[in-house]
Amino acid sequence: MACATCHDPNAAFSSVAAVANTDDGNLQPRHAPGLLDVAQNRWFFWDGRRDTLWGQALEAMGTDMRSSPVRVSAVLDRDPVLRGRLLSLAGPAPDSETLYVTVGKAIAAYVETLASPPSRFDGYVAALKAGRPTKDYAQVEAGLRVFLREGQCATCHNGPMLTDGEFHSARLPAAADETAEDTGRFMGLYLLANARYTAGGPFSDDPKGARAQLSAAQIRSRDAWATFKTPALRGVSHQPRFMHDGRFATLAQVIDHYSDTPGSTSLLHDDPAPRALNLTARQKRDLLTFLAAL
Repeated sequence: MACATCHDPNAAFSSVAAVANTDDGNLQPRHAPGLLDVAQNRWFFWDGRRDTLWGQALEAMGTDMRSSPVRVSAVLDRDPVLRGRLLSLAGPAPDSETLYVTVGKAIAAYVETLASPPSRFDGYVAALKAGRPTKDYAQVEAGLRVFLREGQCATCHNGPMLTDGEFHSARLPAAADETAEDTGRFMGLYLLANARYTAGGPFSDDPKGARAQLSAAQIRSRDAWATFKTPALRGVSHQPRFMHDGRFATLAQVIDHYSDTPGSTSLLHDDPAPRALNLTARQKRDLLTFLAAL
């Protein structure tokens, strides 16, 4: 199993499968999110259980791939060229855990280079800035109005990457095969507080920095129950699946979910609930065109 098993470069570094597999063939309860622009993230995984990209890589290696410092060291023993390159980064005579963390940081350095390509929306913004006519973007503009007004999408999807980077409930009904409710950020905060490979941990390059301080300030409360990270919308039309459990195969289905009567989860928090928006067919089409332009 490799990173690309779930993060397929041909699927926007995501997966066409609704949920991910582990190295032993077990299904995860969540969809493998795309990796484009992930360097902009504040939190990692749907539940924010890690606060650094290298920590995310190590968590995936340890949990999904069943890896460990000993296993990684054994693999590197069979590839002296790669081992030599990693040793040049890890320093002289590193122990197996230091070498393991170096692998995670090397993977993170690569993932940081993955960025969304220029989009039609970028062309629209460039035209606005230059004072050029935008008549070729009429439906994109119409969709943007729905996004900001009737759709209320910018409540959570805002900023440069069109995400607030925080955690909310999408009010999804339980899946037919769901045996236990996914508590999302509530469990993610517990996992973050007890993790070794974090921004404030012993292998951090900046253990007293802003990211470490932000993590230390997190309070685990019932407000986090069944909430999940708001995904970025840049390049969203290239994603093969949507929502934290990958239940929707099209953006049109996502729009229908929010437009029509949303299902409910067990709610223990006061996060404002997405109401049924009752969008018209035209508004849905315009919103879909706007999302496809991102």
